[in-house]
Amino acid sequence: MRYVVLHHTAPPSHGGPHFDLMLDSDGKSPLWTWRVYDWPPRATTRIERLPDHRRRYLNYEGPISDGRGDVRRVESGVAVLAIDHIHLTTDDQQQRTVKLGEQSERPKL
Repeated sequence: MRYVVLHHTAPPSHGGPHFDLMLDSDGKSPLWTWRVYDWPPRATTRIERLPDHRRRYLNYEGPISDGRGDVRRVESGVAVLAIDHIHLTTDDQQQRTVKLGEQSERPKL
């Protein structure tokens, strides 16, 4: 499945600056999304499951409506979802793993 990571310069009222990791599960549904506080992620990086996002964010960079900041793409590639982690292969073939903690952080398959 395809993924994108966007740096989101959100104001404090919307979580402050963070990264949005978005997975395209099937090419037509909304994007599974997590707020990630460090990129690239480390073993101790905090992540939070967010509501699914619109598909347009796969290719979008720019301002977000209602004063919620701006987004800029920092990475994209192919993702493989496992029970407790997401394995990422970037477009330039770097490998990353994002650990999923609580059950609430995992998408419903």
